[in-house]
Amino acid sequence: MPNVPSSRGKTFAGSGPTQTGRPAEGIRRRRTVLGAAILAARTAAGLSQIELAAKLKNAQANIARLEKAGSIPSTNLLQRVAKATGHKLTITFSRNV
Repeated sequence: MPNVPSSRGKTFAGSGPTQTGRPAEGIRRRRTVLGAAILAARTAAGLSQIELAAKLKNAQANIARLEKAGSIPSTNLLQRVAKATGHKLTITFSRNV
């Protein structure tokens, strides 16, 4: 995997675009899983994107971007989403087989 510099100058193996300029498959998959989890938490709480955005003091467009896998949220934001939707954030590690 290529080493790619982040916006803060640190280098992460395989964390950036591939040679074609498109995000690596693993990054897309994580975005999709996290976006689906945020959407599920929001809808289970009976909140619209606008209502969740207001609770998070964020823009509705940012919520839409997260749900559509346009960005990877920080753990801080995930914790805030969990709290705003009445959920508990659980992060697990599992072994790749």
